[in-house]
Parts: sequence; structure tokens; C-alpha cells
Amino acid sequence: MWALSKQSFFSFIYSFLGISICALFVLVTGLFTWYLDGNLLDQGFAEMGVFFDLMPWFFILFSPAFAMKLWAEEIEQGTLVLLRMPGLSAWDLIFAKFFGMLALVLLCMFPTLLYVWSLHSLALTGTSLDMALVLGQYLSVLLLASNFLLLDALLAIAVPKQALAYVLGLMGNVFFWEFPNLFHWEYLQWTTHFADLSRGLLRLEDLSFFLGVDLLLLAGIRLLLAKRYFL
Repeated sequence: MWALSKQSFFSFIYSFLGISICALFVLVTGLFTWYLDGNLLDQGFAEMGVFFDLMPWFFILFSPAFAMKLWAEEIEQGTLVLLRMPGLSAWDLIFAKFFGMLALVLLCMFPTLLYVWSLHSLALTGTSLDMALVLGQYLSVLLLASNFLLLDALLAIAVPKQALAYVLGLMGNVFFWEFPNLFHWEYLQWTTHFADLSRGLLRLEDLSFFLGVDLLLLAGIRLLLAKRYFL
């Protein structure tokens, strides 16, 4: 499974799409965090809110590209079934792809540790950066990323055409991010749970929500693979 996960990771990162997304992520977050109006330096206090407020929109826009490359492309080219090597179960395939996509997110996020170090170094004595809060914010990003990645994987399997999979993934991300807010369904609001974790509130309710969504999406992916591709 880990060999397949590594293969998925490198097949994406060595592609033009993978390099472009990582470079664009660092460029855009850097501009919003340090240069454009409302940046960290304009706020006058040591906290990373500006940066982490961008993260949901990054995943809304770019996680469909991860799923398009690692799922829709494999299905469209007919190589998905070939990945079922002897001793590799359907669950191994699912988790290998998922961990490959999550590793891509971690790679994009890694350079942002420089933002944390820079802000910590610039902070005045007595106003140092709250590292516990920052860790909670990074955790919230990873949990949210897992939801978006699995949602987009499910949609890419359902519609295994790369361009259509991206568009459908983008629409699905916006729908699940914004739709519960219209009806004030607080427990179903990704925005609410993400905001709570981003404030450093490690509540069981928020953690169980994101993990519960992951489990539902994983089950949906497994059922869809079994129904459509007999995996």
C-alpha cells in the first residue's frame, strides 16, 4: 500500500499540474500573508488568522485537481484495475490514494512553517506567537483537507472524465462549504467546526464531525468502486 501511495504522490508532484499548484499556493499565500492589505504585519499582533482564513478556499479550488489526477485520470486511462496487485485490497487502494493526496497537501503546507518562524521572530517580547493555537490551526487545516479530498475523490470516481471531475468537485466543495450556512444547520456547518478548531478549541464535537464525514465518504468510495468497477 505504501509503495502505491508513494507512486501516487510522485506521479502528481512530477507533473506540470503538481508543480504549478504547489508554486501557486506558496505565491498566493505569501502575497496575502505578508504583502496585500490586511496582511499579518498590518494587524500589529502575533497571530496567523489571515493565513488560515485562506486555507478553505485553497482546498475548494485545488483539491478537485488532486482527485482529477489521481482518480479520474487512472479510470479514464483504464489503469485503475491494474493497480489491484496481488495482495492489495480495495481498501488498500483507497487509502494509498488518500494518503498520497494528503502528502501533497503536507508538501504544499511545509514552506508555510517559514511564516510561523518569521512571525515568531518578529513578535515583540510579551506578544509572542501562541504555538498551541498555531498547532490547532494546522490540525483544522488537515482535517478540512481530508474532507475535501475524499469528497472530490468520490465525485471523480462517479464521473471519471478529468475536466468534468474537476468542475463537479469544485461545485461539490462550494455546496458543502456554503449550503448548510443558508439554513443555519450549525452542526453540519464545515465553516463552524473549522473556525472552532482554528481558534484552538479542540472540542470532541468538532473532531468527531470531521472524522465522521471522512468515514462516510470512505464508505461511499468503497461502495462506488464495488458497484462500478467490481473492486
